[in-house]
Amino acid sequence: MKAPILVFTYNRPEHTKNLLSSLSRCKGAETHDLYIFSDGPRNEAAKDMVDAVRAYISKFEKKNVFKSVTVLEEEKNKGLANSIIGGVSKLISQYGTCIVLEDDLYVSDDFIAYMQAGLDYYEKDKNVGAISGFSFPLKCKKDERGGVYKSRTGNSWGWATWKYVWEQVDWRMSDYNSFKADNRSRKRFDAQQSGISEMLDRQMRGELDSWAVRWDYFFFKKGLWTIYPYSSKVINNGFDGSGTHCKNRKTLPIQEVSGMPYEFCALDDCKNLTKQTSGNSMIKEIKYCLKKLLGR
Repeated sequence: MKAPILVFTYNRPEHTKNLLSSLSRCKGAETHDLYIFSDGPRNEAAKDMVDAVRAYISKFEKKNVFKSVTVLEEEKNKGLANSIIGGVSKLISQYGTCIVLEDDLYVSDDFIAYMQAGLDYYEKDKNVGAISGFSFPLKCKKDERGGVYKSRTGNSWGWATWKYVWEQVDWRMSDYNSFKADNRSRKRFDAQQSGISEMLDRQMRGELDSWAVRWDYFFFKKGLWTIYPYSSKVINNGFDGSGTHCKNRKTLPIQEVSGMPYEFCALDDCKNLTKQTSGNSMIKEIKYCLKKLLGR
């Protein structure tokens, strides 16, 4: 069964339009079901923009680009964390896999094919927890550009996973108190992403509303890998001042989205670039977003 594509939207109609337009151009789109989640407005001030998003996706729903298009509208605001956890949990139990995108992303025309191929290729490797469509701007040799690498660093900018991985996550973080007191574990977690232990602390104090930091913690506890393409299939357009939490960050070093042919390899043959990704200049920008609440 082909993985469903889940798109989570809020109050940015132009970003939503750009993402759905790029998805529509993807090879193989017609073989995948698309689910568009529209979160409710946080307040009266957000209502007009949420309505504008819904007006667009209502028209988009009628286009015969995907196998099917389903729009799921929330009357009240759930926030990004609850939206993603609830939406993914519901559909991954039905399909067994899913591909997840947020409204400020833009994808290459081979994004869907790449993500589905990655899900198929690594399905039986229980050490792989997710496939990433996004890639950090890393230096690589010409013959590596169409390949993939592995990292302990997580990613929420266009990703995919399997039911057996997702259903293991303890979103309540029942072992957090023991982790909080374990300095050795905290240092190892921070070695994967600098400062992420502090973000987890903030999440548990109620200062953040992030699904991603809990997802990263789960990967850390289970020793899972994320597979990345050397040439990114995703770019993030959300740093233009339109976001609720990620305001204008013009210094973001995004590389161009790539339609370069890809080739997967066995996990043991993939280069481990955790150190390069955890120390990449983009991590500062990701940390900035996390500190401003990855949820809306």
